[in-house]
Amino acid sequence: MKMNRLTQTLLALGALAVPAQAATLAVGTEIGIDFGPTAPTNNFNGTATTAFGGAPGTDGSITAGTLIDTSGTTIDVVGFTWENAAWSNTDSADLTDLPGQNSAFNDSNLTDWIGRNNTDVFALTFTGLNDAFTYDLIIGHGFVNTTTFTDTTYTVDGQSLTNTHDSGSGAYVSFTGLSTDGSGNLVITLDGNGGPSNNTPDLAVVSALQLTAVPEPSAALLGAFGVLALLRRRRS
Repeated sequence: MKMNRLTQTLLALGALAVPAQAATLAVGTEIGIDFGPTAPTNNFNGTATTAFGGAPGTDGSITAGTLIDTSGTTIDVVGFTWENAAWSNTDSADLTDLPGQNSAFNDSNLTDWIGRNNTDVFALTFTGLNDAFTYDLIIGHGFVNTTTFTDTTYTVDGQSLTNTHDSGSGAYVSFTGLSTDGSGNLVITLDGNGGPSNNTPDLAVVSALQLTAVPEPSAALLGAFGVLALLRRRRS
């Protein structure tokens, strides 16, 4: 009987810390997005199957119920959109076996990309996220223009980081502690900054990204304090 009460209390604490929406988006869930015409060979969600160039304001989406996490499981409530892309291509000849490659990605994720010159807002958006969680985000790009590269600044939830190269640690930026807008959306905007001798100085690009759901600190503390209080009561 005591064990039953313990189980019931722990379940109640879990329900308090994690809203019902989290039944399909749990803490630790990782979602990968692969941009460009090369199909991913891991459990990333691909956004395009063909290259395109100069298309004005190309938009697209992966609807909730078709998005998968990195284990291959469908995530029912989360979707993803991209807005105002104008280019999509592959640079595999330059980027095979990237040195310093982030473990979140493989070659199929980073040898292609989508991008846009800074004539309109280039935005990527996760929808249907759990507002009670915070999120970690890794973004990589592998765009090169002949022998030069382009820098891209990514802005999410008031944080901005710049990807400065096409290889090694400079090919990635990592955000932590990101919050949604309160309506389940996490918006990523991209701004092109050029690079040494680059002839497309305002081209913003992205090759791949991975989003990870983490518990909101106050919810995690609430659960921990509840368990400690329960253990203290049992000892007394």
